[in-house]
Amino acid sequence: MSFFVKSKYLIATIWIILAAALAFIAPSLSSLIKEKGTLTLPASSQVMKAQKIQEAHGMDPKNTKQFVIVFHKNSELTKADKDTIKGVIDKLNEKMESIGLQSIANSIDELGLKSTLETNDGKTLFLTGFLNVKNKNISKLYNELKSISSVKGMERYVSGTIFVDDQANKQNEEGLKKGLIISVIATTIIALLITRKVFVIISVYIMTILNFLVSASIYNVLVDNGTLPITNVTPLALGIGSFLLSVISVFGLYYRVVSIFSTNKSNEESFILALQEKHYSLFVSHLVFASLSFGLTYTTFQITKSLSILAILGVVSYLVSVTFLPALFAIFGKLLSFPGAKSSTYARWQKWNSAITKRGSIFVLIAFVIAAPIVGFYKQAVAYSTADGLPNTDAAKGSRVIANEFGEGTTTPLKIVLDNPNGWNNVAGMTSIEALSRSLSHIDGVKSIRSATRPFSSELDPLMLVSQATTLKDGLGKGNDGVNQIREGLQGAKDQLESNAPKLKEATDGIDKLINGTTKLQTGMGKLQGGLSQIEAGLRKGSVGAKQLHDGLGIAKDSTKKLLDGSKQLLAGYQTIETNFNLLASGVGDIKLNLAKIQSIVRGSQGIATELGQKYPTVASDQLYLQLQGTLTLLNTSLTAFISKVGEAEKGAGLLSAGLKKANGGMKQVVDGQTALIAGLTKLYDGMGQLQNGITRAADGQSLVLSNIPKVTDGLGQLKGGQTQLGDGIGLFVNKVGELTDGLGKAVGGLNQIHDGLNTAQGYLTNLSNSVNPSLAGWYLPEEALSKPEFNKIYDNYMSEDRNVTFVYVTFDKSPLSNKGANLVDQVYNTTNKSLKDQRITNAKTAVSDDPATVYSLKPIVSKDIKWLLGYSFIVAFLLLALAYRNVYFAILAVAGAGLSYVVGLAASEEYFMNHYGQIGLKFLVPVIVLPLVFTLSCSVLAQLYKTNTKEHAQFFASNTSSMFAVCMTILATFVGLLFSESYLFVQVALASTVGLVALGLCIVPILYPIFAKKLINDSVEETVHSNTGVTVTD
Repeated sequence: MSFFVKSKYLIATIWIILAAALAFIAPSLSSLIKEKGTLTLPASSQVMKAQKIQEAHGMDPKNTKQFVIVFHKNSELTKADKDTIKGVIDKLNEKMESIGLQSIANSIDELGLKSTLETNDGKTLFLTGFLNVKNKNISKLYNELKSISSVKGMERYVSGTIFVDDQANKQNEEGLKKGLIISVIATTIIALLITRKVFVIISVYIMTILNFLVSASIYNVLVDNGTLPITNVTPLALGIGSFLLSVISVFGLYYRVVSIFSTNKSNEESFILALQEKHYSLFVSHLVFASLSFGLTYTTFQITKSLSILAILGVVSYLVSVTFLPALFAIFGKLLSFPGAKSSTYARWQKWNSAITKRGSIFVLIAFVIAAPIVGFYKQAVAYSTADGLPNTDAAKGSRVIANEFGEGTTTPLKIVLDNPNGWNNVAGMTSIEALSRSLSHIDGVKSIRSATRPFSSELDPLMLVSQATTLKDGLGKGNDGVNQIREGLQGAKDQLESNAPKLKEATDGIDKLINGTTKLQTGMGKLQGGLSQIEAGLRKGSVGAKQLHDGLGIAKDSTKKLLDGSKQLLAGYQTIETNFNLLASGVGDIKLNLAKIQSIVRGSQGIATELGQKYPTVASDQLYLQLQGTLTLLNTSLTAFISKVGEAEKGAGLLSAGLKKANGGMKQVVDGQTALIAGLTKLYDGMGQLQNGITRAADGQSLVLSNIPKVTDGLGQLKGGQTQLGDGIGLFVNKVGELTDGLGKAVGGLNQIHDGLNTAQGYLTNLSNSVNPSLAGWYLPEEALSKPEFNKIYDNYMSEDRNVTFVYVTFDKSPLSNKGANLVDQVYNTTNKSLKDQRITNAKTAVSDDPATVYSLKPIVSKDIKWLLGYSFIVAFLLLALAYRNVYFAILAVAGAGLSYVVGLAASEEYFMNHYGQIGLKFLVPVIVLPLVFTLSCSVLAQLYKTNTKEHAQFFASNTSSMFAVCMTILATFVGLLFSESYLFVQVALASTVGLVALGLCIVPILYPIFAKKLINDSVEETVHSNTGVTVTD
């Protein structure tokens, strides 16, 4: 050991040259960080799997980043405000290439997104999309987006994970610089107040620089050949570690040098004695630090593993402490001493230790009462987000506005990546996506799902739910029954019309015969008119006697009345025919009966005429009488033939109402004519009775009779016309019935097709609503819908170009960037795999991506690393201290004290940030970084307290406690400075470390250590004690 002191200049020169040479030869630390310092997760992690899937299908997930632009007002956004926002959207699209815009979604152009991108009160609206940031400066891109989206009258924030992280890194760097400056100043002031020697502080800084340069050079070589990883945390950890170990070494050796300084000894002898006495504790202290730090090389997480540089630092620091530091102290010489100081050193610490020892139980109880609640409330809550740790950046503000207005989970959706070799842009693929979307939406804690089947967080219009399918099935069933009844009814009508078609034809033929009979009747009436004209002429010639003529007219009058009665009966029959049109056969029978009556009347008239001729021979030989008799005979013959034809028409169908009405009108004129005829005959009879009126008057009456005969003839003409129309109508009716029959046949055929189609649809819907897999029940997407332009747009947003990869976005109610969030992501991932298995898609690859997936991937890695480090650190520290000092009690106290400092620091920091800043927990890196800073460092500090001496242990206890108390206070000043770094990560680390070191420096070192002092002395070893005769270090 004396060599390092006596050859002080040589040793110092060698170390300086070595540090400079290594720094020159080794690769640059900054270049290595830039080249290899990008944070990556293991290839087996979900994030890396998702990245690999996307890259295999021509996508660039590493450079595709989401962004949001938030617009907010204290009142509802007006139409003018939305027009302004629409202008921003247009500007973004115009500069698509320059800013790398890939897509943008908004609720102005796509109303279906209103519930997703606008608040219910209408005060907040945000745009979201994706940017390709390859080869782009993130800060410049952020500023360009701010410039494009600048508006008046509204608050506007540009945000997104990439911008939040970029600003976080810058804030961390700036905050760290500020914190380090404050730390250096605070540490210098505290160290000067404790040691009162500038050269002690200078020694700390020189050793720190030497430790940093040599350790960094060695580590850089290992990083360059791929042995160890590197991150941007590595230089920070190395710098802080170098400084802390330098403080421990310098203060430990300095206090030992001061304690044995004697005016009777030279400086070299004092330095040699101090180094010999302190060497072992320095060795154990650095051995513990290096060994515990070596455990970091067996961790998985890149950042954690990069902290293994501290193991190299522990070895380098020890070598520097036992070689360069004694040489440096020797160079400074008496500049480190206090000439003329009193010999009563450590008196105050000895009194303190005595007081503590006497009241040990009370102090232990007080320490327990203080520490127990802090440790008891430790929730081990972890936060993986960056945004909630940046209160002053614009990007973080935008993220918080969205979280406050739309929910915590809105800013950090989970992205599920699904790779299907069979493609997703088909009915089977889309159905499987919808089945998955439904399954995910049922998970407690999931707010919404966006997928190819739910681009607006709700199902597309062509898709039907189970209840809709069931209702439609029932409705189709009822409609099908109704159609079936109509079909059967029309079929029956068709059959009846076809069976009645011959009867309708017979009815048409019967009407023709009826028309012919009416024509002959009309001809007979014409002949009757001619006969009566001749009678009139005969009367006027006076060829017949008045009395004979009177009697004959009486008979004629009576016969005519009978004829009138028959005509009236005929009219009644025709009216019955009209009324009973649907009973054509019965109506024709009535016509036949009435015509028979007419024939009977004609025959009666014929008989009367015969009797008249027999009674009055003069009349019988009259030529006119003979013509009348012939006319009546002809009329009787015609009626006989007519009645026969009417009988044939009796089998026909009914007459049309229009023809019957006209026929009945004609028959009424016949009745009217016959009535007038009777009136004329009456007058003729009266005239003949009053012979005194003369033959002329009789002739006038006969003329009146004759004048009414044409009315009867006209009536028969009208009857004939009506019968003709009736025949035409029935013919037309028959033709239309034929057309109707054909139409009904076609209708029945069409209804048969509808019936069959409805049966098919009903059967399909029955299977649909009774699907075996509930997640598929009731969902239907027509094949033709897939070719619509709307679906192509969906494919572009939710699928790869080859359509083999699709994305499903899951938004949670709460932030998924926590331990609970990681559990929720795990549930989503398991549900995804189960859903695909249920759909029998066995060859698909699944992975989750984006921030929640990073948490999901980090949680098991970080948790495993921390568990490993804690177990490793506790066991190795205990074994090393127990073996090094051969004292189990000391090892237990040291490990327990370091562990208590570590847990108390984390618990206090967690409680403070969760209660006062609304954080969901400590940053996930905090427990990892605090472990070497507090636990490992505490073990190293406590290792310096042990002293194997039984005779004057009180003085040594005082010396050890005072030196380590000074170390704790100096290091504490370092972490207090970092509290002003403005970065939540470093502030949380600093607060946890500060509280931990307070527990170590104010509780464990000055209280628990003296109380258990008797158990810390090994009686088997004795050492020479060098008393201090000239220096005080605590005054």
